[in-house]
Amino acid sequence: MTDDKLTEAIRKALLELEGQGEIVIVAPNVSLLSEFVAQSVLEVIPSPELSRDDLSKIKGLLVHLTCGPAFYAEDLPAATGATMEEFRAIAERLPLPE
Repeated sequence: MTDDKLTEAIRKALLELEGQGEIVIVAPNVSLLSEFVAQSVLEVIPSPELSRDDLSKIKGLLVHLTCGPAFYAEDLPAATGATMEEFRAIAERLPLPE
């Protein structure tokens, strides 16, 4: 499944680069190429619907939850499928607030 906005942005960027003479697209269907690139991008980035600000807020929540004294680590795996240490690692990978 690809994201239509992302796929369209990639298609436009590819066509713009081709128009500038930077690349030559020889694929018969630019849309298929755009979808392939979009799918590859979606494998390494979170949902395009989440902004950097959204991600930094999620990071703050994870840090607060996993470092606070009222947090019950033994309940986390059953509720979420991940340990407190895994959530701390996730929080470390999320962006800092700008």
